[in-house]
Amino acid sequence: MDFLNRFFRGDRVVWIIFMVLVLISIIEVFSAASTLTYSAGRSYLWAIRGHSTNLLLGFVVLYVAHLIPYRFYENIPLILLPVSIGMLVWLMFKGDAVDVNQAARWIPLGPISIQPSELAKVGVVMGTALILSRTQTEEGASREAFWWL
Repeated sequence: MDFLNRFFRGDRVVWIIFMVLVLISIIEVFSAASTLTYSAGRSYLWAIRGHSTNLLLGFVVLYVAHLIPYRFYENIPLILLPVSIGMLVWLMFKGDAVDVNQAARWIPLGPISIQPSELAKVGVVMGTALILSRTQTEEGASREAFWWL
């Protein structure tokens, strides 16, 4: 038990919710992919293995991000928001976006493509968290925070 307390530092409720959502996602993938795997002549475990591999990779990334001090994350929205807004404006006027899987507005950057709207979503969520944390008082969020938001 002492090992688990050292390994999963932080809020236990958040870790439990994360694990429950992982288990639910495995059940959902099994339910949704069972017909597809049967019609393709594959094993039922084929979809679950692929999904579990993605979940394991996601867990490793989550755990590494969990180990990084939270002060590092304060600067990310200050960089991410202007960059994503600039990319969105460039896309609007330049217009040389590519379509990836029938989704438009991807910016090709060599071997990878980036969709600036996804960067903007992450930046807005992190920016909101930054504003709320900086304007927090003993009574809760101040009215100034809502003005900034």
